[in-house]
Amino acid sequence: LSHKIRHGTASATLVNDSATAVASHITKNAAVISGVATLPDKQGNGLGAMALGSLEQNLRGRNIFAAVDNTVLGFYLKSGYQPKYKIAIYEYEE
Repeated sequence: LSHKIRHGTASATLVNDSATAVASHITKNAAVISGVATLPDKQGNGLGAMALGSLEQNLRGRNIFAAVDNTVLGFYLKSGYQPKYKIAIYEYEE
């Protein structure tokens, strides 16, 4: 990830050493947010939303997508994201 950040194809934010947001895929026109995490003892204080907001500012001018599952859907809905696509995830098993 650090290589991608150095070359501008990824971005990350950190808030109060307690929350982070990561966009792992960035192009000229679009970005995919791949995660927001907050330390368990700091959750519920708005730090995740602050990290997401800071990342969104870094990605201004691009279409922003979030790849999420149902466990965090409420956080993204509360942050203004709306469902656009349903995708299927396939796992390879040997």
